[in-house]
Amino acid sequence: MATATDPTTSTPDRDCDVVMKGGITSGVIYPGALHEIAKTYRIRGIGGASAGAIGAAVGAAAEFGRASGGFGRLAEVPGQLGDGALGRLFQPQASTAPLLPVMLAVTGNDKPGPPSTGLKKTWAVVRALVTSFPLATFLGGVPGLALMVLAAHVWGWRGLAGVVGGIAAALLAGALFAWGARRVTHNAKVWMVAACVPAVALVVIAGDRHGWTRVALVCVGLVVALLGGAAGIAVRLYGMVTTDLPENVFGICRGLGRDGSHPGFTDWLGDQIDVIAGLPLDGPPLSFGQLWAGPVAPAPSAGQAAAEFGTGGDLDPQEAADADADAARRAATERHIDLRMVTTSLNEGRPYEMPWDVRRFFFDATEWRTLFPERVVQAMVDHPPAAPTAPSAAQRWAQDDAAAAANNPPLTRLPDPEHLPVIVATRLSLSFPLLISAVPLWSIRYQAAEAGPVVAGPAVTPAEAPPAPAAPAAPAAPAPRVVSFRRLLFTDGGFCSNFPVYLFDAALPAHPTFAINLGSFAAGRAADPDQTNNLQWSLDNAAIPQPYSEIPSTGVGAVGGFASAAFNTARNWQDSSYLGFPGYRDRIVRVLQTKTEGGLNLHMERETIDGLADRGRAAAAALVGQFDALTYPSAGVPDSQSGWDNHRWVRYRALLSSLPAWLDSYRRGKAALDIDPAGPPSYPLGAQEAELAAALTGCLDDLADEVVTGQDEKPAALAALTSKPNPRGALRRVPKI
Repeated sequence: MATATDPTTSTPDRDCDVVMKGGITSGVIYPGALHEIAKTYRIRGIGGASAGAIGAAVGAAAEFGRASGGFGRLAEVPGQLGDGALGRLFQPQASTAPLLPVMLAVTGNDKPGPPSTGLKKTWAVVRALVTSFPLATFLGGVPGLALMVLAAHVWGWRGLAGVVGGIAAALLAGALFAWGARRVTHNAKVWMVAACVPAVALVVIAGDRHGWTRVALVCVGLVVALLGGAAGIAVRLYGMVTTDLPENVFGICRGLGRDGSHPGFTDWLGDQIDVIAGLPLDGPPLSFGQLWAGPVAPAPSAGQAAAEFGTGGDLDPQEAADADADAARRAATERHIDLRMVTTSLNEGRPYEMPWDVRRFFFDATEWRTLFPERVVQAMVDHPPAAPTAPSAAQRWAQDDAAAAANNPPLTRLPDPEHLPVIVATRLSLSFPLLISAVPLWSIRYQAAEAGPVVAGPAVTPAEAPPAPAAPAAPAAPAPRVVSFRRLLFTDGGFCSNFPVYLFDAALPAHPTFAINLGSFAAGRAADPDQTNNLQWSLDNAAIPQPYSEIPSTGVGAVGGFASAAFNTARNWQDSSYLGFPGYRDRIVRVLQTKTEGGLNLHMERETIDGLADRGRAAAAALVGQFDALTYPSAGVPDSQSGWDNHRWVRYRALLSSLPAWLDSYRRGKAALDIDPAGPPSYPLGAQEAELAAALTGCLDDLADEVVTGQDEKPAALAALTSKPNPRGALRRVPKI
């Protein structure tokens, strides 16, 4: 609880950005870390993906409500999740409820403590399947049970019970004996054969006393019952995975509480964001516009910003959206709190950064009421109409909105970014596949009235425009087109970028960007009581060790380990590349966790959650200390410059080392451009644009000439400039996600 002496209630005179990695329940690390950072820095930009998006949302809310104790309220959040409260937030729907215990058992996370392995895990999976699908198990085993009843009828219940019990006991004893022996000798095949000896002996004795027909009938009945039960489970499981799970938007939990007794994680998180921000729960939820403006005045709309900066001309909807996005990006530097997250559009196979610049998404309010609290959906429905990206687009937007309203199901355009509730973007980012349902959105699709490619009309400069007619002409009707909508599923942002360190990057930093990464202890290592020893961070410009995944060399584990490593590499290669990169490595701290901590451990005990929260505080303290401590020399004076001084210099040196190659490629490409700026094939320049473009081009030409001079006259200096720091980077133009 924040008090009058809590340093987080006052605003520090230094700014920072914070980026956090995804990790499901590992998000309990972040409240303590953000509270620690807030003692020294005002959080200007904050972002992440998946669980990192949760940390970003509550961190932005805490900064918004700083003066009223927002960070104190944030620090209390991990304490609310002990004693089973964390697990109760994940409430499956009735149609998918049997899948949750099975999923947790398969991953070994069906109970507190270390993940189950070996026979314990196998038994946990079998138990979860049988208890989750009792009727299917019984119906599948009916034929085998019928055979056993027949045996009892011709033999007697005592004989049946004796043989069945004896066989079961012998098999269990043999299995345990084989398992224990294998742990010692690792000679599995020999001991598994030996384990069958008691059961075989019992069957021989029973056959000699009671007749082989009766014994065979019992054994066949047992086998048929077991196989039938397994088949019944398989049929029910197949139906649930192929029908119920897709109908639940590919998630076991939609996120809302099923009754009023306990909230689901979306209800709970939405309330937490508003409580931490100091907003009433009977009002609209916290929005991005409120964060941008701060706790004083509403933010200007993106459409107003576009009008202020000017889009000019009759633009194609996509061009208009791009112009509006450019205006919004310029305004981003003035945001009081800049919250950013990442989500993944599975249908389009790409990530998106939120709040997004695109304006073509719609939502189905009826379906969203099954994913979001009513007050959130109502705020979305009641938001001011999204502003057209240009005055000339107003008629098109009206037609598109009318088509959306007439669609089946009826659709509503997403609000302008400043009116988007923070909980909506957070939920879009944390939709962990299979555990948490994806979020459906609908995309508008423009098509020509006739089949064939969509072609934009010719663009002309003002000088080339035809003369105005003597009398004003009636406005031309929009070109004929067909408007259709297609459903998109948005899931976990961590699928494409689980650790988006780059979210707030600039050519040179004006303030630090701290990044909190997650990792695992090496095999056999436990957490240290001193939380500082459970962290990894860079000292003296050293690289952080790359993550390492052990891949077994034989057995089923080898195939599974290889597949898992391949998937994680495809998903995390970009994020892992930053760990050794100059200008990144010294602002990253990796928080190590055991197998009992974070991840899918929904049943973490209070002591475990408290330990992770303390580890988060230690991680933040390590980063702040790394940047504040005077540990670098200057002009021969040891320990006279801070880590922040060194970081800025490394970023500058890294930029200088990358510029010559980029400028040389610019020079060669410019020589081949051979296009008259007065008559380009597309994207013509207006008079003022052409003047500015010429000035910028002249500057670039001069810089490229300096590189040529260096190659000819100072090759050693140029080689030295571009050789450090290592590894070297490359400048390139890339799309904004």
